[in-house]
Amino acid sequence: MISQVLKFKGIVYKVQISELRIKISRDLLMELIFEKLMENAKLNKELELLKNEIHEIKNSLK
Repeated sequence: MISQVLKFKGIVYKVQISELRIKISRDLLMELIFEKLMENAKLNKELELLKNEIHEIKNSLK
């Protein structure tokens, strides 16, 4: 059984509840997905900062 499709900022997640073999409340599921999205956003920000730092180092070596 597939749960409702959850949408955050255009990203669609389908959760296969039967594979988990446990019942998860909708609120908890939404919270877990939100936490993962925030974690991904943080990683994307860190990646962008690293790219900028590499770019600055390359420019300083010229």
